[in-house]
Amino acid sequence: MLSATTFVRFKWASVTALSCLIVALPLGAAMPVKRQNELVQRHCAVCHTDAARNGGLTLQHFDAAEADPSLAAMVLSKLRAGAMGAAGLPFEKADADSLEMAMIAASARSQEWTITRGPLTTASIIREVVTKNPEQPSRYRLVVSCDAGSRDGGVQLSWAPSPRNGTVKASVDGGSPLAYKVEGTETMGNGGAGTTGHAAVMLEGLPLPVRTLTISELFPGETVVFPFEQLAAAQQAFAECFAPGK
Repeated sequence: MLSATTFVRFKWASVTALSCLIVALPLGAAMPVKRQNELVQRHCAVCHTDAARNGGLTLQHFDAAEADPSLAAMVLSKLRAGAMGAAGLPFEKADADSLEMAMIAASARSQEWTITRGPLTTASIIREVVTKNPEQPSRYRLVVSCDAGSRDGGVQLSWAPSPRNGTVKASVDGGSPLAYKVEGTETMGNGGAGTTGHAAVMLEGLPLPVRTLTISELFPGETVVFPFEQLAAAQQAFAECFAPGK
């Protein structure tokens, strides 16, 4: 028979083990990956296709099982802004809430570089600016890409949750900023009549930073800094696409 002291220790150990198990469970585990993919394809990918790339995003091949954390962070912003209804299709609030929780889990490491290597090598990362609504910060996503075959490289900046036309400035390693115009409208990828402003821009002619890329002036009072020193391990993969004179 257990003594009172032994029983208390056993009970405490059991509670501690259960707490650790709960903490270890993925936050989005309540919604199966298959269901996440179904919802994204039905309500999101109809506008964010490979062809349309509204907001600089394509969700046509989205797979929640291996989602890029930075992409999941942008989907989260869109969901919280009500974009799930943009396709004009009915949905259950419970589905929207569960998908949101799943994207919170999937975006947990979005503020670190995610590198995908292959014929097309990409690196992506998120930076945030706190707004009046702490659950909906301004999110800036940077995607650096290099096609090993064509030696074509690109740097794309996108933002959420709100489209914005105007001028964005990009400063490489603390140098003089380059200005990029953001103008025009996007049409709905699902054939709808609605239009929005842009939420992405290609930073053409930008040299690959060594230390930092500073983005400013897109939204009043907002400046974000992307840390390229943390990308040092992949610098060689991008070198040929961003060589001087290209």
